[in-house]
Amino acid sequence: RCDNRRNINRDVTAFMQQRLGDNLLGVVHRDESVGEANASQQSVYDFSPASAAAFDIELIAKRVSSILNITVGNGEVQAPIRTNHF
Repeated sequence: RCDNRRNINRDVTAFMQQRLGDNLLGVVHRDESVGEANASQQSVYDFSPASAAAFDIELIAKRVSSILNITVGNGEVQAPIRTNHF
């Protein structure tokens, strides 16, 4: 969680961005809606879909989907068929 109001958080975020570059998937900003959603036993998307945390998590999810070459639609995840197995 990142709280841009605090210098240490801004410094650590900048350091991580510099150090990891494109390997940093994203940052989830501190948002009270996450704790409130957990207390209500709901996802942050159901509890507060317009929250900063929901936006950040969605960006990270889209980035992961792109990296893994998967699509998410209609509640299902579709991945390409692999021909080699590891």
